Order: sequence, then structure tokens, then C-alpha cells
Amino acid sequence: MKITRARFKLALRYCKQHADMLRADALANSLSCKQHDKFWKLVNKFNDSKATKYVQVIDGCTGEAAIAERLRAHYEQLYNSVNDHESMRQFNAR
Repeated sequence: MKITRARFKLALRYCKQHADMLRADALANSLSCKQHDKFWKLVNKFNDSKATKYVQVIDGCTGEAAIAERLRAHYEQLYNSVNDHESMRQFNAR
């Protein structure tokens, strides 16, 4: 009984110390077996209620207005990074 109890405590200690690794292995296993529904169920189970629906901070910006302005500036820079005056003239002419 002592040996069995000691083995159980050792196994329990191992699980507590390697909990993140065991979770990651379970998620990777469900993805490698192409069980996408099982993967997302495990993600929801592991995250419990830690996840929020909306982002709180992006690049140091907080609040809806600041985040919206940051994303607007980012995509404006991204999509306007190439100056093609001929295409712009054709677009404006249409």
C-alpha cells in the first residue's frame, strides 16, 4: 500500500509539473488525427472562461476608439504603401 501510494503521489506530482506540456500534447494529437471538433472542444475546456470575446489592447492602444484608429492607420499604411499614380488616375477617372 505504501509503494502504491508513493507511485500515485509521484505520478500526480509529474502531472502537476508538466500540465502545460500535457495540454499541448493533447491538442497536437487531436490536430494530427484531423479531429478538429475535438481540438476546439479541448481549447475551450483548457481555457475555461479565461478568454474574452474582444481584444483589450493592441500595440499599447486601449479602448474602442483608439484601437479602431490604430487599425485604420495600419491598413491605410499597408494598402497605400505602393505609389502607382497611373492606376490611381484610372481609378478616379472611372
